[in-house]
Amino acid sequence: MDPIFVQFSIVNIFFVPFVSVFIDSFINKYTPKFTYPNFIKYAIYTVFVFLLSKMTLYVLSVALDNPYGTYSQPYVILAVIYSVIVPLIVNLVFRTFNIEIRMDKNEK
Repeated sequence: MDPIFVQFSIVNIFFVPFVSVFIDSFINKYTPKFTYPNFIKYAIYTVFVFLLSKMTLYVLSVALDNPYGTYSQPYVILAVIYSVIVPLIVNLVFRTFNIEIRMDKNEK
């Protein structure tokens, strides 16, 4: 496998979910800082965006007999689209069902 391709893939996997964190910070009106709760949000968005993009790309490649497989440039397009959609859906679900997640430190 080409080293440039591997570096490109790593950047796509880890950089694209930053879009989700910034959209989430815009929706919930907070400044994105490197804190533990934001790191957890970033990790969750990374997993969701990666899985949704790869599953969609796999289904499309099987349905359309795409010779490129799941490692191609359409992954970037799908990942960016899902990076925008996922925080909007999460926010909609949290507000619709009145879900609240708090992270408190246990002080002893």
